[in-house]
Amino acid sequence: MRSISVSVVVTTYNRASLLNRLLQALSEQTLPAASFEVVVVIDGSTDESEQICRKWEDSLPLMKIIKFPENRGQAAAANVGWRRATGRCIAFTDDDCLPDKDWLSKLCAAVEHCGIAGGAVKSPRRPYFVLCHNIAQFHAYSPSRRGDPPLLLAGANMGLRRTVLEHLGGFDVSEDYSLAPDMAFSLAARRAGYTIHFVPEALVCHAPERPDFYSLISYAAAHARCTVLLRLRYAAELRTPRMLVSSALLRLTAPFVALRVTVGIFWRDPALRRSLHTLPAVYIAKLAWCFGAAAELSERRKKRPAEFWKQGPETGNSHTAD
Repeated sequence: MRSISVSVVVTTYNRASLLNRLLQALSEQTLPAASFEVVVVIDGSTDESEQICRKWEDSLPLMKIIKFPENRGQAAAANVGWRRATGRCIAFTDDDCLPDKDWLSKLCAAVEHCGIAGGAVKSPRRPYFVLCHNIAQFHAYSPSRRGDPPLLLAGANMGLRRTVLEHLGGFDVSEDYSLAPDMAFSLAARRAGYTIHFVPEALVCHAPERPDFYSLISYAAAHARCTVLLRLRYAAELRTPRMLVSSALLRLTAPFVALRVTVGIFWRDPALRRSLHTLPAVYIAKLAWCFGAAAELSERRKKRPAEFWKQGPETGNSHTAD
């Protein structure tokens, strides 16, 4: 059996139309379709996702389709996907993304060199609230962003050497981090001594089905409930401000925190200033993040012992990706 060095892992749940777009984009990569495999994990979908995959089997001859009878969550599905994959380089993207034609070749070239790499995430200009969501959520991964590279990987566009996944045990399946398994993995990798490299030329376009205002703010609040826990658990790595320990203080200062973060997003990336009309919605999304985080802090204070808030153990070890 011929060895495959590159695998793409995609998890999907009831988004067959978006999955169809993604598989078409993967079939158009500059890498020959016979040189990489695509592993699609259908995470309990009840729509026609499997039929969509079958439609692309001729164009993607090394496709593997894994179907769960029930929804297990993105982290669990991704773990099954990469373990079933055969590639030395494992690339991840989401079913609501559209990779550029040379995405896979550029991302995997970086992974071969450094072991852990994340690519850039761009956005369509319309619909309005999709653009707002992408600026709020993925501004750190903008291809035009200036300054230091992002500290974390975005699950929409990341590549990992198999040995890194094996060493770290894959993605954390804890319900606490269900909306942020990429962030949890990134922080675990950094604590273990790995370095994350940013590859802005490896591009995907994030085009989700979140066209309305309610979806924008509800996702921001829900995402906050996961990410605030990670900011506390990895306080040293993220230089987490002490105010995040207090739900009352966070609620009190939320308008100012959200404003500071929003202004910083547009200040650090001049290209985003063409989208200043999104600033009010981005600000409200950041405000929703603050209140979502405060709500989670309040609940955890009631349910969890004080030890939960202590920072986890540091490690002095440093690992290469080999």
